[in-house]
Parts: sequence; C-alpha cells; structure tokens
Amino acid sequence: MSAELGFFLAWLRLTGTDLEPAEVAFEPGLNVIWGASNTGKSFIFSCIDFMTGRESPPPEITVLKGYTTAWLGFVERATKKRRVFERDLRGGDFRLHEVDGEEWTNLSPPTTIATKADPGRTDTVSHLLLSTFGMENSKIMRPASKGGTRNVSFRDVAHFSFIEEERIIAKKTPVYPTMQRDSVIPELSMLTLLISGRDFGGMIKLPDIKLEKANWKGKNELYEQLIAELKQEVGDAPSSKENIIDRIAAAEMRIVEVTTKIEESNNIVADLMKTRKTAWEGAHQARSRLVVIAQLKDRFEQLLKQYKSDMQRLQFIAEGDFFLSQLGNPHCPFCGEPLEEHSAMQLQNEAAKCSIQDAAAEEARKIAANVRDLEKTLAGLATERVQLNTQVNLRQEEITTVENTIRQELEPRLGANKKELAELAEARGNLLSKLNVIERLAMLSARHHALGKEPKKTNGTSATATAKPAPTSLRQFADEIEIILKEWRYMKSGVVEFEKEMDLVVAGEPRTNQGKGIRAVLHSAFTVGLMSYCIKQNLKHSGLVMLDSPLTSYKEKDQYEVEEDIQIGFFESLLKLSEDQQVIVFENKEPSAAVLPRLRHTHFSGTPGVNRAGFIPPRRKGQ
Repeated sequence: MSAELGFFLAWLRLTGTDLEPAEVAFEPGLNVIWGASNTGKSFIFSCIDFMTGRESPPPEITVLKGYTTAWLGFVERATKKRRVFERDLRGGDFRLHEVDGEEWTNLSPPTTIATKADPGRTDTVSHLLLSTFGMENSKIMRPASKGGTRNVSFRDVAHFSFIEEERIIAKKTPVYPTMQRDSVIPELSMLTLLISGRDFGGMIKLPDIKLEKANWKGKNELYEQLIAELKQEVGDAPSSKENIIDRIAAAEMRIVEVTTKIEESNNIVADLMKTRKTAWEGAHQARSRLVVIAQLKDRFEQLLKQYKSDMQRLQFIAEGDFFLSQLGNPHCPFCGEPLEEHSAMQLQNEAAKCSIQDAAAEEARKIAANVRDLEKTLAGLATERVQLNTQVNLRQEEITTVENTIRQELEPRLGANKKELAELAEARGNLLSKLNVIERLAMLSARHHALGKEPKKTNGTSATATAKPAPTSLRQFADEIEIILKEWRYMKSGVVEFEKEMDLVVAGEPRTNQGKGIRAVLHSAFTVGLMSYCIKQNLKHSGLVMLDSPLTSYKEKDQYEVEEDIQIGFFESLLKLSEDQQVIVFENKEPSAAVLPRLRHTHFSGTPGVNRAGFIPPRRKGQ
C-alpha cells in the first residue's frame, strides 16, 4: 500500500442542545485512551464504528441523554482533504461536509450520503471510504450457497481493522470475524484480497458438489412426491388426453347452445316485461281517470240537487203569489202599502213591471236548461266510466297473461337451461382439471427424467479452496505477525503458522488453547500485522486499526492481564508507527511508566474533578 493511501481519524464529537460537546482528538500513529471502566472508552469505539457505516447505533447509556448528533472528522492521506461525517445518534443516513482550509470549523453545506453499501451508487459511506485506498470496485466471493462475487463494502474491511473487546479475547479465529456460516467464504476471500491483492471479479462460479448433491436430492424427492400425488389423483385407469380434449370440446359446444337458448328466453322475457309495463301504465291512467270521474260525478250530483231545490222554491213563490191575489186589495204586492192609497197611475206602473209568477217562471226555465246540461254531462261521465272500467279489465287481463306466460312457461325453461349450464360448466371444469393434472404429470415426469442421476464428486475446486490465500502469501503474512510478536516480546523463537481452520499457531501452540489475555495479544498482532504487511507489500488497506482492551480487561469481574514486559513491548513497537498508519488503543490499565511519557494518550479517571472524568462531560446544574 502506498504511504499516501487510506485515511486517518482527526476527532470524534457528540453534540446536543445546551450541552457541552463530548469530544476526543486523534493523530496519525499511536493513540492511547486509557482509564477506569465505564468512562466511555468502549463507547468511543462504538461511535467510531457507527460513524464509519455500521447500521446499529451506539448503546443508549444514561449519560448520553440530551446528545443527538455525532460528528467524525477524518483526513484522506492522498489528497489531504479534510472531511466531516455528521449523523443522528439514532441512525439513518449521513451528511458529508467538506472542510475549507485547515480550520475544521469552516464546513461546507452538507450533502446526504447513504449508509448502506450499493454497487450501483457512489454516494455511500462505504464507497467514499473505500475510494481513499482504491478498493471501491474490488470484488470478493459470495457465500457458497449463492456463488459468484459481490462488491467489497467498508464493513468487510472494518471486520479486520476494528476489534472490540468481546471479539479480541474470543476463541474465534480472526480470519472469520463474525463466525456466521454464510460469512465464511466472503471473509476468507476478503483476507485473500488484503494479503495478496487478488480480486475475485473475473472468477467463474465453481460448483459445490455437496450443494449440488443436496440440490439433486431435494429436487428428486420433490419430483417423486409430486408425481406420486398426481398419479393418485388421476387414478389407475385415467382417460387419455385426447379423450378429455374431445369431451371438453363437446361440453363447450353444448354450453354455447344452452347459452343461446337462455339469451333467447331472456329476450322474450324482456319483450313481455315491456308489454306488461305498457299495460300497467294504461291501467294506471284509466284508474286515475276513474277517480277524477267519481269526484266530478259527486260534485255534479250535488249541483243537480241544488238546481232541483231552486226549482221547488221558485214553484213555491209562484203559487204563493197566486193565492195572495185572491185575497182582495189589502196591500200592494210590490211596496206593501194599502192598495186604496195608490193612484191609478201608480197601479198602472206597478202592473207594467210584470208579475211574480212570470219572474219565477222565467227563472225556472233557466234552471231547467242547466239541469238538462248537467244531466247530459252526468250521462257522458257514466258512459266514460263504463269504457274506462272495460279498459282497466282488458289491461289487467293482459298483465295476468304476461305474468302467467313468464311464470308458467319461461321461468321453468330458463331454470332448466341454467341448471344444465351450471352442470356443463362444472363438468367442463372437472375435465380441465383432469387435463391439467395429466399435463403436469407429463411435465414433471419429463423434468424428473431430465434431472438424471445423482451427481458424483469431481475434481473441481471447492469454494473454500478458491477463497483461501495462496500458501506463499499466507506464509509471508504469518512471518509479519511473527515479527510483530517478537517486537512485543511475546516470543523469542519459533514460528507463526496458520492451521487448517485458519487460526494462529504460535511456536507450536494453537491460539485457541491460550487464556483470554494471550488470545487478545495474538488477535491484536494479527490485526496490526495485517496492516503492516499490506503497507510493506504495497497492498490496499485503510491504514487504520482500533483495538479495545488488547492487554487488560476488567469486564464482568473477569480480570485478565498480560505480563508487563509484553505490555511495554506492545507500546514501544506501536510507537514506531509511521504517519501512514494509525492505531487507536483503548485500555483499562495505565501504561507502564517506562512508555507513558512517550505516548500520545488520553486518561479518563472516572472521578469527577480528577483530570478528565470520562468521555461525556459532567452535567452542570440544571442540565
């Protein structure tokens, strides 16, 4: 790896409203953060991991309350560009700021970049970080179950660079950081890519005989089961495919005929219903007119009674006048005065006005004429009523005829046709189902035959063998780890090797047989040695390593501690790191006085008021 590739961290900061920022600074080379437990060392590790693309957010510790945003400043070695990642502590995508000049406060407006790696996008955290050391387009192998290759993500690199406390002491081999079955091939091929520079982009997918045999067995059992079920469904003496097709065609022809009959019957019913509607409307109009006639007849009869009453009254007046004239001359019939008081001229004038009988007779004649007209009108209404009743009866008979025709003739015919149509449709569906079963049986039988015999093991190379580093690269890498361990004063003689499962064997002793403290030292040597080897061999590496508790741990009262001489050798070796490497060590125990003055270190005392208590500043009153 070129000394000008990769990136190094400059600082980490957490901010929140009205809270003092929590921050820590870093430089190229060795950085040591040490101090008491529960002061934020592992939390810083988790934040850095989170700010380089891990999806899960840092743990929700109590003292974090109120802090909302994480910031990570880093420098690209090749371009000297200063950049800042900003991210909500709850997760989500990133905001990227460019830094103008040497001052970290001169931030450009942010651009959003995605957290999740995507081979089709360049605006992701993974692509940005990988591009600093030329690995943005590199390929590694997929799991054996999937085959082929995929793009490297920065998470693949981080597994070999960021070693948390639990993993550093685990018995798991450093080669397989996650120890997940589907991750073995990708992780092994990632190591191969790192120590050999061999990209897997042009790799042809090789068959896995175990997978092929398992696939064949699964398919064969499935075909046998499906074929047996279909044979049981068609029975012992199934009809031929041609016979079923002929029966389906016959059923479809009959369905067309019955459907035509149903349509014809429906058309007849529709015509009859139109006739019924017309008859009903005629009957309704006639009934409405009959109601009007009945009302008119009642009124006219009342008027006729009135006329007759008037005639009787006029007759009474005329007869009264006649009888009064026989009584002499007591009073004038016009003015009521005694007749003897009238002058002859006055009598002549009154007589000229006509008699009461004549007037009554004249009025009687007028009323008689009205009576004749009224009787004529009543006779006309009676005639119209008879005609309308006849019309209502005729329309009702027409409605009854239509309803009887529909109910007695058409409905039974339609019912029979629809029943036959349903039976034909069901029979056709059953035939189609049988035909489908026969065709599926033929298809599955053909595929079962095409499956052939169970595959046998060939001399092809397994996925693990393909992903595994070449012996020469692996030997050179082991030699670099050996150099590191000797500088750390862990071993004076012997060699470092990789056993079959790709874990370390140091001076003949497997790493898994060692205690937690030694396992942590050996895992650290593997990680630092990998970075050192890549730089010496001019291979690609980020140039950044983080180690959580490589020498001492007090987690869950399970204390382990390596010898002080190894601790001194560990720090003295890392002090020799060049500017193109950055190692951040998180430790519980204070480094030896022999090396402490030379270290770039940050101390968390765990006690408020004593130096720096921890990563998160103490709260002021009211916060």
